[in-house]
Amino acid sequence: MTGLSPLEAGLWLVPSAVAMVLTSVAAPALVRRMPVHRLLAWSLAVSAAGFFVLAWTPDEQGVAPLVAGLVLIYLGLGPVMALSTDIVVSAAPPERAGAASALSETSVEFGLALGVAVLGSIGTFVQRGHGFTPGLVVVAAIGVVVFLGLAVLAGRRA
Repeated sequence: MTGLSPLEAGLWLVPSAVAMVLTSVAAPALVRRMPVHRLLAWSLAVSAAGFFVLAWTPDEQGVAPLVAGLVLIYLGLGPVMALSTDIVVSAAPPERAGAASALSETSVEFGLALGVAVLGSIGTFVQRGHGFTPGLVVVAAIGVVVFLGLAVLAGRRA
């Protein structure tokens, strides 16, 4: 989708930010109703559905399906982000809680940077030969596979 001003593009991203905030705040209540591994598996599956929407939405359908895909991705990421540090810190002995928290946060930042670098490179490579939309489709398809794989792993009870 081209032709949006920076303000318009930013406003189209507001619903996904709101979705993440709402599910992050709701995560502690949700985890009281179901085991954490099941909540994480469902959350990752919702994010995979969002990537699916991004990967298989034709260009001519406009911005709304893309926003819907992003909202689904961030609905799923909210509980994952809210609960992951708690899971890591609670697994560490009390005297190591600070180190566990720091390692968890560093891992998140490293994963984000690595994901942007790798997926950005793949998307750019495809985009140079075929255009923006095919690049987005390839990256989103990778997101579907990765998030479904993570959902399966999270759903397995340790």
